[in-house]
Amino acid sequence: MLKYLHGEVKLWKAYWLISIPISLIGQVLIEGFEKSRGAVPLPLALLLLMITAYITIGLFSSALNYNKEHTGIRKIWGFLVMLQIIIGVIGGIVSTLLMFK
Repeated sequence: MLKYLHGEVKLWKAYWLISIPISLIGQVLIEGFEKSRGAVPLPLALLLLMITAYITIGLFSSALNYNKEHTGIRKIWGFLVMLQIIIGVIGGIVSTLLMFK
């Protein structure tokens, strides 16, 4: 777990084997609770928030380390992952703020 958090997991593994599957599972859980109960219970929401933070930090760290290890055009993959994370965080913040409007 700490290896992932410090970005010591290869970028493709961090993205395709950890980030994407866990994000999809979280999304299915959220949608299921919203459809059946109208809202996600607070303890589950907090757990999902902590998991999301863990995934985001680890994936960003892997992207940074990837860019340190590669040169030239191959660096694009690290930059694209970082851009996706930044856009996702901004989108999450905006969505949360609009929810309280």
